[in-house]
Amino acid sequence: MINESLMTLAEYAKFKNWDVTKDIIISQNLLGKRSSQTLKGILAAIQKRFFIPHDTLPKADILACAVSKNIPRVVKVQILYPYICEADPLIKKLLLNLVGKRIEESSTLLTKLDVLQFLENEQKTHPELRKWSDYLKGRWIRGFLAFLRDFGIMEKAPSNKLLKPIVRLESFTFFLLNLLDKKGRSRKSSPPSSYKNFS
Repeated sequence: MINESLMTLAEYAKFKNWDVTKDIIISQNLLGKRSSQTLKGILAAIQKRFFIPHDTLPKADILACAVSKNIPRVVKVQILYPYICEADPLIKKLLLNLVGKRIEESSTLLTKLDVLQFLENEQKTHPELRKWSDYLKGRWIRGFLAFLRDFGIMEKAPSNKLLKPIVRLESFTFFLLNLLDKKGRSRKSSPPSSYKNFS
């Protein structure tokens, strides 16, 4: 849902109010969905990912302002990435404990079977995964591999080759300024002026 997320955040940047943004998107069907139920489901996922406060990530107002700027799309996509990881513990765990380790060890292939085996192993500590049907597991795995491709961590289908992502300077700076801002606040000082300028 990269395009839908970027469009929604750009709309939010105009109003700085989630309820107003949601109402406009639904009433005007700005995301171009045929089903209102699908549209509402997408907006619920976007709200969970970007509008629930995170301890370590910039607030939604700053995120929306950044992705609505005239910057390369690849930068906008990279900025979305940590929010999605933080919103979904299973994705985050897979990235850290399976994908990241494969890339570090130069094991460049990741198949559906690899992800399935990881999920089945997770069932030992997360029994709720045992309730997943084979169909649901298959659909989730396909979605996860698509996620990796969307964010440049895997080659385009049908390849299953992992890629070491290259973080753009603009993306790195966006999160660095947030950390400096938090550090400044913890010392009871004003945020760095460069952070204000970025937003």
